[in-house]
Amino acid sequence: CSSDLGGIISAGARDGIETPPTSVEYLVVAGGGGGGGAFGGGGGAGGLLTATGYAVTLGSTITVTIGAGGAGVYNSIADGTNGSNTVFGNITTIGGGAGGSGSGQTGGSGGGPGRFVTSASGNAGTAGQGNSSGAHTSDDCTGSGGGGAGSAGSANTASIAGGHGGAGIISYITGSAVAYAGGGGGGIRNDGTQGSPQQPGLGTAGGGD
Repeated sequence: CSSDLGGIISAGARDGIETPPTSVEYLVVAGGGGGGGAFGGGGGAGGLLTATGYAVTLGSTITVTIGAGGAGVYNSIADGTNGSNTVFGNITTIGGGAGGSGSGQTGGSGGGPGRFVTSASGNAGTAGQGNSSGAHTSDDCTGSGGGGAGSAGSANTASIAGGHGGAGIISYITGSAVAYAGGGGGGIRNDGTQGSPQQPGLGTAGGGD
């Protein structure tokens, strides 16, 4: 769920003298979109913004709201739900778009269209925060991949494979290389009715398969 937090800016010590920070590095990621049901599209990644030089003042409070991921759908003809926005001071990232049984939704990164749409272009991401989902190529039993912060999702392959989620972005803000905000993979119908075994789309950097 979303939560409101208050961050207090405190001073660091250097040679025994308190040295107030004047700026910080930030990485702000919104909640990802939920995947669509019934061979649906993958959810789009939550919007991502990262930079250095965010001005802070000693003793000031920065309000932080962490956006929750959207709910996915299982075994039902319905779209997932969009993720929630994340807020860090005056910076807001947009929740990821839901994957669809049909067209899917726009968001921080776009959610992939699903089986119950004949054809559809990818759903757009938010400029500077994410990318579009993959397009949906035909009315079949596979879904397209959701967009990621690093690249767009890929299209489905008719009756063969779900589209892959878009790549995330690698950040070193924790001191180690960690990938964030990847898109979810598109779903498939895997009950043997489509002949050759189908391959689900793969999610990346936190995006579900």
